[in-house]
Amino acid sequence: MSSSVGSSKETPRPDENVATSRLAATMSAYRCTDQKPDPSSGNHATGAWSRRRANSSYGTPRTHMSRSVRSTAPIIEDSFLAPNELGGNGPKPRVRRLGRMRVLVIRHHDIDSAGFIAEAYEARGAELSVHLFPDDGPLPALDRVDHVVVLGAVSSVNDHDPWITAELAWLRAADQAGVPVLGICFGAQALCAALGGRVEAMERREIGWIMADSPDPDVIPAGPWLEFHNDRCLLPAAATVLARNDVAVQAFRIGRHLAVQFHPEVDGPQLKRWLDAHTDSDATSLGIDPDQFLADTIREEPAARERAGLLVATAVRISGRIP
Repeated sequence: MSSSVGSSKETPRPDENVATSRLAATMSAYRCTDQKPDPSSGNHATGAWSRRRANSSYGTPRTHMSRSVRSTAPIIEDSFLAPNELGGNGPKPRVRRLGRMRVLVIRHHDIDSAGFIAEAYEARGAELSVHLFPDDGPLPALDRVDHVVVLGAVSSVNDHDPWITAELAWLRAADQAGVPVLGICFGAQALCAALGGRVEAMERREIGWIMADSPDPDVIPAGPWLEFHNDRCLLPAAATVLARNDVAVQAFRIGRHLAVQFHPEVDGPQLKRWLDAHTDSDATSLGIDPDQFLADTIREEPAARERAGLLVATAVRISGRIP
């Protein structure tokens, strides 16, 4: 079952202001739509959201550039699972001995961050680079990438936007090249659609801190996990469900890729940016109390950081790389 700020079936807990009253008191009146908030007031609408376009064929160019975050953690030696543990019949992962894992993070809005997920990769000695797509231009080549993380988006995978078509093709290329992907929320749905599944709108949105049914908590902890979505995945036959609840599949594996419907990366400041970006409808119309949602998120930060570490450990094992 979900925790206090879960789906529309639930009501928030009454006395959870704890150490967040000062931050919550400074928050403006939030306005929500049916998915993660639009980070801009752009000119192109997608459903209940408007969204800024970018770069050449995707729209007006921006000056924002990719950034690289280099870890100071020690270099670690790679090792790999046996071929029969990798799953599927696709290409084998590329071996790099005594080198840092090069992780490419794809984000779709400039208010988004890989957060706890980035921290967990860096703790393993990974070198991270970040590409804002489509604003930074075409998706990077995969020849110098060991692992990809694809974050969420306000758009639906089913929207008829050129950048979504390009991203799905790029994910298929990653699969063919043997580059493992960790997909988060929209990223999970994009991975599902790119590799033979479908994505559909749900009857009710899932927003808040939610528990999942996980047969193996060492692979996917049961949570709670932060949810912020209104689409769900209908998996291809090759996928394996790793966690679910009564609303949607919450985690799955396809070959050496891992996908999660929830947001393991989010801390209090990132959620506040999302809530502040809501401009279309009251958060209360979605059955959430924004102050309580933020208070719960700040309270969960230490445990959420630990769960994100376990999730990255699973992604690394599934990919075939075991530091």
